[in-house]
Amino acid sequence: MDKKTAPPLALRAKWVFPVCGPPLENGLVTIGGDRILAVGNKTDAGNVVDLGDVAITPGFVNAHTHLEFSGLNAPLGHAGIPFVDWIRQVMAFRQTQTGDWKQQALAKGIQECIAGGVTTVADIASSPWLPEANSKKIDGVDFLEILGGSPQRYEPLWQGACKLLQVDHNARLGLSPHAPYSTHIELLERAARWAKKKAVPLAMHLAETVEEAELLASHSGPLLEFLLDLDVWRPDAAPRGIRFLDYLECLARAPWSLVVHGNILGHQEIQFLAQRRQQMALVHCPRTHIFFQRRPFPLREWLEAGVQIAIGTDSRASNPDLRMLGELQTLARLHPDIAPRRLLPLVTQDSAAALRREQHIGSLTPGRRADLAVLVLPNHASDDPHELLWESPGVLETWRHGLRCPAMEN
Repeated sequence: MDKKTAPPLALRAKWVFPVCGPPLENGLVTIGGDRILAVGNKTDAGNVVDLGDVAITPGFVNAHTHLEFSGLNAPLGHAGIPFVDWIRQVMAFRQTQTGDWKQQALAKGIQECIAGGVTTVADIASSPWLPEANSKKIDGVDFLEILGGSPQRYEPLWQGACKLLQVDHNARLGLSPHAPYSTHIELLERAARWAKKKAVPLAMHLAETVEEAELLASHSGPLLEFLLDLDVWRPDAAPRGIRFLDYLECLARAPWSLVVHGNILGHQEIQFLAQRRQQMALVHCPRTHIFFQRRPFPLREWLEAGVQIAIGTDSRASNPDLRMLGELQTLARLHPDIAPRRLLPLVTQDSAAALRREQHIGSLTPGRRADLAVLVLPNHASDDPHELLWESPGVLETWRHGLRCPAMEN
């Protein structure tokens, strides 16, 4: 029987977390076709499947990752590695890969995401771009990476991106000017103009490290030495004294944009983002943050200021895996001062909003797409059922577009 004509199916769980409302004990999620029909403690569906002592949440949204590194079995380098040393290892890794390594890594990364309850992903895709390899397997946005400190270096990437953005599937494409230290300011400005004209989003790594701040402020430090070693430094690429706020103002010209990391943004930048939360989001990657042993991320401060926060895994080059449940559990451990009910939306509804998908996914709401994550629960109760998620050993299965996808988490 075709899925669209199949009778409604109700899934019962010990706990259902709609996100748009309080958790439901012994709740039911009723699915019809690829949509959610109802969420509650009763159902009209004749077919009810009791999943047992599990939790049903919306499918997770990974707001920032680099799937091309999904073939790695462990992060590059060691915990606390200096950022420039890590970049050198990334470059060395790429140079040693042969054949269709990117295609294989993409396939493995997509499989890992779906197995881990992720149904939507924002991927940074470097050249050669393979957006069609992703589009039919997982939902989301492919941000086409562009970079270069001179027109001679970035022009080929720019032209390639423009060609891809002309085709019919541009609804799931965006542009990613990589970072201030790798992207000429003129290229960023050109990308912002193009994004506004073509109604596509931007994503940029910004204010990630103190080395980046030092480079912009005084054209000095480890990042400058690194760029000089590569013979790619152009002083006009990032004019001395340019501010993170200048980059934010440029990104704000796009219809919507993601500011990735933002670890050292100050009060002025926080206020700028808060005032533009409908079009700009800050993407935090908790376990990558820990890998580099960075100072504690001021998550509560950002949330209280009104900044739109989304969560991502970054890549296996700086993270042991792509499990969004791992990011959620890390947030709970590092931020006990934030109410548990506020954390689950960060990896579902809030990240969906950052990708402009909140009307379709991110909460268990009738009419939304039937994208679900089914989590194993510990064998005990809790005064706050959200805290049971912090102890979940993993994802049992994922439902995408109303269809069950078997999970393969270890």
